Amino acid sequence: MKTNGKLVLCLIALFCVFSLVTFVPGVYAQDRSKRDTVNTKDRTKKTDLNNQDKSKKTDLNNQDKSKKTDLNNQNKQNNQNNQNNQNNQNKQNNQNNQNNQNNQNNQNNQNKQNNQNNQNNQNNQNNQNNQNNQNNQNNQDKFKKNELVDKVLMEKQRLEKTAQRDQSEKARIENERIEREKNARLERERIDREKRDRFQNERAEREKNARLERERIEREKNARLERERIDREARIRQERERRDREAQFRSEKQRLAKNAMFDGQIGITLRTYSEKQDLNNVLRDEFGGKYITADWNDLKGIPNINAWIKSMKIKNNWQFMVTKDGNATYVSGRRYFVQYFANGRPTPGFLVHDKIGNKLFLGSNYNYDAHILFIRQR
Repeated sequence: MKTNGKLVLCLIALFCVFSLVTFVPGVYAQDRSKRDTVNTKDRTKKTDLNNQDKSKKTDLNNQDKSKKTDLNNQNKQNNQNNQNNQNNQNKQNNQNNQNNQNNQNNQNNQNKQNNQNNQNNQNNQNNQNNQNNQNNQNNQDKFKKNELVDKVLMEKQRLEKTAQRDQSEKARIENERIEREKNARLERERIDREKRDRFQNERAEREKNARLERERIEREKNARLERERIDREARIRQERERRDREAQFRSEKQRLAKNAMFDGQIGITLRTYSEKQDLNNVLRDEFGGKYITADWNDLKGIPNINAWIKSMKIKNNWQFMVTKDGNATYVSGRRYFVQYFANGRPTPGFLVHDKIGNKLFLGSNYNYDAHILFIRQR
């Protein structure tokens, strides 16, 4: 019986050893996985804390820069305003500006010191958290190791359930990963489509703008060519008109030189015409449409009548028809004319309406032929 009891005890001991050898490494592996998970979470928290510290530090630096910029702008404004004050006030303001700058420097140094202290405190806090986490992990490992021997059989069942849960969790994580990859692929495709569409739209817009620019340049070119053509035609037309005027003037001058005596304003025809003719039509036929019958008042407007008579080479007893105040005839249809009497004495029976310098006498009569006094139209 004693031998059988020893054998039973030996079998029980072997079974316990086999159980420990079989299940303890799995437990240790599970513990290491959990520790890795905890360490990963700690590193994530540490990274988040560092990012928060960096964000806070960046905000503090931005605030410092903003404050410094505002203070610099304020100092510039104060310097600009103090420029218009008296010299003593300028010195005092310069001293105040120096004090402000010193205060700003002190404030900046204080802000830097505060930032450094905050960084040090944060680092100390992180180190303390890491140390606490490590101590907690060590205590937990010790506690698990102490309880491990008593809970081998229960742990086996728990490990089996945990393995199943882990398998399910892995499957779920894998599905989530596949879903994330699918969503990421779809997002990339959407972004690529948007980029292609935006690129095509931008290219179409550029091509449209280039086409519009080419059309505008073409329109401007056509408009410039049209203006140049119009200007060229205008210059040609002006040149043609100028030549026509010159030719007309030469022709008119030749006709005047041939058929009249003309001083540039008033002239006398060399030929005589009947007083019954339309004198303006005669002048138009002879010299063009720029000359009309002169008026008695035009003669009266000549300052030196004797010099004019001499320059025009008017002969004694010459008659030339005129108008009187725009009227061609006197009462009963008597047409006005002017006669030159060199001796200053009109012939008997001469009806004198007016005279100039006792040389030119205004009269009127019927049925006579005389020269025509004409002027250039104004």
